Formats: sequence, structure tokens, C-alpha cells
Amino acid sequence: MRGALLEHLGEGHGPLEHGAALEVLREKGVIEGLLSRIPADLVKQAAARRSEPAVGAAAGTSAGSTRLMVRVVRGVGFVGQLGRSSPALEEDSLQVSVQLLGQRFESRPVAPSPEPAFDATGVVVASPGDLDFVGQRDAGAPSGGRMHLVVFRRGGGEGGALVGTASMDWRGAVTAAGGRQSSTVELRSGGSVPVPVGALEVKVEVLGRGVGKGAGPRSTRKSLQELQRRDKIEAAEALARFMGAAKEWWGDYAKIGPGFRHRNVKIVATAEDGLKWPVCSFVAPLRPGRLLTSPQEAAYWVALLGVGSAADSGGPLGDGQSRGGGDQKWPHFHSVFASGVAGIEEKALMLCSLLLGFGLDAYVCVGKRSRSARAAAPESGATAEEGHMWVATLSDEPASRPHFWDPSPGGPLTAIACLFNHHTVYANAQEDSDPQTCSYELQHRGAWSALDCASVPMPEQPACAVLQPFGGLVAEVAQQEVALERELKNAILDGRAGKNVRWSAELEHLLMPALAVYEREAKHGAPAAAAEGDAFQQAIRRATPRGFTFQGVPLQFPGRCQPVESGPILAGLLDDPAAVAVLAVRDPAASFALRVMIFPYPEGVCSVWVMLAAQFPRQG
Repeated sequence: MRGALLEHLGEGHGPLEHGAALEVLREKGVIEGLLSRIPADLVKQAAARRSEPAVGAAAGTSAGSTRLMVRVVRGVGFVGQLGRSSPALEEDSLQVSVQLLGQRFESRPVAPSPEPAFDATGVVVASPGDLDFVGQRDAGAPSGGRMHLVVFRRGGGEGGALVGTASMDWRGAVTAAGGRQSSTVELRSGGSVPVPVGALEVKVEVLGRGVGKGAGPRSTRKSLQELQRRDKIEAAEALARFMGAAKEWWGDYAKIGPGFRHRNVKIVATAEDGLKWPVCSFVAPLRPGRLLTSPQEAAYWVALLGVGSAADSGGPLGDGQSRGGGDQKWPHFHSVFASGVAGIEEKALMLCSLLLGFGLDAYVCVGKRSRSARAAAPESGATAEEGHMWVATLSDEPASRPHFWDPSPGGPLTAIACLFNHHTVYANAQEDSDPQTCSYELQHRGAWSALDCASVPMPEQPACAVLQPFGGLVAEVAQQEVALERELKNAILDGRAGKNVRWSAELEHLLMPALAVYEREAKHGAPAAAAEGDAFQQAIRRATPRGFTFQGVPLQFPGRCQPVESGPILAGLLDDPAAVAVLAVRDPAASFALRVMIFPYPEGVCSVWVMLAAQFPRQG
């Protein structure tokens, strides 16, 4: 790299900025040379990073994976940022965050100006399926062709403030001559009425095209245009059908009795681009990898997010009156993560998605709560109640009470109008709307009125956002966990004499809450809360197919963090009769899971937990 840059300067060129230096390195073939030296397993890991990992996702990645270099050169027309300069905001900075194909990167902070020089560059991995436009249908798929961009402002007295968001189709680079695409993308504000706040100059380039097979002859401009046209038509038709069915459904619901028309039943909501979509499109199972290890930890983390609305909607649910038409704005989760702030709605939507990712039967609840004593003071003129959103998880037992999770706690919950997940909206058809006493048998038509959203091709869902590790220690521990899992899996494959093993990424994610509980029990010498154990058992039951059984074996090993050796752990697995019994499963329908979690402590000491599990058909 140094030699290439010195050669460029020796040709009489002037000093190079960061982005220009990258361009020189690309032209001289340095970047592609470095990329070709990246180990194949690391490429596979990057390609497999999706918020909705499939069973054996990494196995579907081949040497045909293609790297994309994405560069946000600068912003233009950021005139609105000038009027905000003041002595109190001298330390303010702007940043841009980019997400596509389940991967994410951010720029360095830059000073606010009409043309901020973001100069953010990232390399992401695309699988062959991402680049094949024939027969593809990606409307609403997490791995679709949309790139999501967020500009946010930090520092001074404002914390994380959302400036604007945008999305663009990056796939034009695949069909363009030379594999390069340059675009100017308009940013829109996060307010209730999106307005232009500037634009971003974005470049996308396909790297290593000669090595990979992703950008093949089937990925032509014509096939891409046909895909885009078909997706728009199908989405518009499906949404029109849904709105017609929703209107009829709402009419029937409003006739149930006096006052039902005024319940705060949410059917559609406005996305950050100003378009209206069913509320079901704003939640989806979100699996944060190793960053959050249990439902309880996920709830704790969501509650810690800064208070505010990423969409700047100004008072989310008001007095809790019916808003079936959808007049509030719910942002993409990527916007929330980048800005670091979330309002009542964003926190409820995010927590529900995380709990769904942990295998729980989770729903966003929309209703009312009592205002705080100060907010409800007579001199304020405020009503005694306000609209609210929280989360409920239901048990497999119909008669059992739900568990409520409130990431924005306040006054007592007073009424529930509806609840929804990524499939269905359920409106409360009971006269009793008290959340603590009404029935939660959702399949009982006399108690809940169901509106199916599954037939609507959803847009790119907010829940496909990617969480980033915070701090070097977390990233270092996660890297050791991944490496240790890889070594153990390879050793298990070798020991099975060529018998294939189908690893389930979904099941592996569900094992983490149990390991986190085991560590807390070992650390404190006391059993964990019953709710934690119940949540894990429910998640496993929901994830285990009918006629199958689940068997898991947790083992603990003391160690040193740098590095944790796989040999003693493998020996421990082979010495444990229960683990050997799991390894002995040979049914071709069986799926396996192996999860390693490392808990670091002072002086480099660590506690290593390993769980080996399998799902396989019951015998007899």
C-alpha cells in the first residue's frame, strides 16, 4: 500500500485525502489483492450475517461471494445545519451510517457544514443469490436490494439527533459497465412530514468480479428493471387488497359495541419515508448474535436507550384515541441504532422484535396508562390517561396470564386496545379492556378480532437492522467464541467419519439465554428467576417441530481469555456421557447446535460455557 501511494505521488500528483487514496489503491489493484488474501471462512461469516439467519446459512456461501465497495463521498445541500451553529454546539459533529445485506459501517465524525465530507468507505459481501435477478423476488427480504443510509448529529447539548434518512437500490452497480454506480440520494427528515434536508453522493463498485460468479450473465439491466417493476406492482396490489380487507374488518369491529370505534387500534403506521404500511411490517424476529444473550438482557438494553423519538414525531400516542388510519411515524431500527435514541413506540417495536428473535410468542400492545402525577395535574389541563405501547409474551398455556415487558415504564396500565406481531393484528373485542383482567386467548373470536397481515409483501423491515458491538472487549470475546465454536465443530465433523451435521443457527441463538442463566447461578450460588427458565423452555418448545425431541448438554470450563484452547473442551465433551449421546444421533432429519459463551473476569480469568444440543425425531 505504501509503495503504491509513493509511486502515485512520485508521478507529480498532490497530497491525497482519505477517499482519494482509496481510489488510487483500487486503480492499482491493491485493494483487490488484499481482498483475495482474506481467508475464505471470514468471507463466509460476513456473507452469512443476516438478521434472520437460516439453518446452515454459512454453508450456502461459496467462493462465488462478491465484495462490494460502498463509499459515501460527501453530503450536499445541508443548509439547515448552518442555522444551528452556536457556542453551545461547537463540538457537534455529523456522521453517516450505512447498512446493506445484513452489514453496517459508519463514517468518522465531521464538522457540520453545507457539504460535509463524510468520505465513509466500507466493503461488504454479497452472496451469488443477491446478484441473480432472474426469478428473484426480494420485496421485504432482509437481503434485498435496498441500501439504508442515516445521517445523525452528536455532541453539544443534543446527544444523538436524527438529521435524515434515505434508501437506494445498489444493484445498478452489478449491471453497469465496469461494475460501478454513482448516485445522488435525497435525504429526508425524520419528522412527521418528511422534507428534503440534503443529499448524499454515493458510489458502489463490484470488486473481484473476475474471481466470483455472482455478477453473471443473468444479472442484466433488463432483468433488474423487470424485477423492480414486478415488485412494485405486486406490493401495490397486495397493499390495496389488505387496505380493502382492513376497512371491512374495522367496520365489523366498530359495530361490536358503543365505544369500540374510539379504541386505539393500530392497523397501519407511517414509515420514515412517508409511506403507510401495516403495523405488522414494523416488527420481525431480530437476533443480535452474541451481543444480547437473553430476553431479560435485551429488555434491559432497550430500556437504556436514550429517551426521545428517532422520528421526532412529538408525543407519540397522545390521549390513546383510535388512530386506525395511521398518523404517526415509526422509523427503521437502523435509524434508532445510529442516533442512539428511541421513543415509546420505537422501544416497544424493538423489544418485541428481540423477544421474537429469542423464540418467545411476543406482541406489541397498544393501549393506555395513567399519566404521572405531575403530568395529570389539574392546572395542566391534561387527561388522566395517555396512549402507551408495551410488549406482552404469551405462554403455551391458554389460561395463563401474559408477562408484560414495559421498556418505557410510567403510570399503571389501564387499557389494552390491540396487540400485534409480524403476522397478525388482534383487536380487543371484550368489554373489559383492563390489561390485568381481560382474557388473552387470541384464538377466541369473542375475545379478539384478528386481521391477517401475512399476505402483504412487506417493505424492507425495520427489524432487519444490524447491532454493532460496543467496546473492544465485547468484540474480542465474541471473536474467541466464534473461533472456538468453529474448532469444536470441525473436530466433531472429523469424529463422525464423514457423516454430515446440519447446524441450526436459529437453535444456537436460543441456547444463549440458558448459558447466561447457568453463569449467573454459578456466580451467585443461587437459582435464577423462574421467569428466565420459563422463557427458555417456551422458546425451545416453540422451535422444536412436532414429533421431535430436544436434548441439550451444558458444560462449564475454567480458562484464560487469551486464548481459550479447544483441546480440553473437546476432551470434556467426549468424557461426558450425555454429550456423547447427543453426538451419537445419526438421524438424517436431526439438526444440531453448539454455542460457546465466554464470561471474562479480572486478571484474564474466564468462565467458558459450552452447550451441545440436538433436535431429532422421537423413536416409536
